[in-house]
Amino acid sequence: MIADWLGVLRWRWCRPVGDVVARRASQDASGHAEPADIRALEACMWRIQRSARWVPRSRCLDRALRLLDVADAMAIPAQLRIGVLRVGINVRAHAWVVCGDAILDPDPVATRRYLPLQGAGAGMEFD
Repeated sequence: MIADWLGVLRWRWCRPVGDVVARRASQDASGHAEPADIRALEACMWRIQRSARWVPRSRCLDRALRLLDVADAMAIPAQLRIGVLRVGINVRAHAWVVCGDAILDPDPVATRRYLPLQGAGAGMEFD
């Protein structure tokens, strides 16, 4: 099982992040998500989170984009959110997924501290 999820998470090195974000920005993600769909994505989120500890340099953006890929495969409307938080003179960023009214992040309470960027993903460039 771990080997399956390692392969799932290693997509980051095989697939340009900008391609995933551009594809998602061009789709209408405002559709209605059923509670069963949200529960299925939440279960995938936890699997991705548990598996991420085995992937070097896996960050929140990697995990959020992987969850968007899963949502695409399952035809579930979901959106990427990127937020910023000022900590002293530093600015921190965080990425998570929203499906309907559900925040799909391992710590949704902490996610609320971040100020979401408007139109996150649309017109943004990632290295």
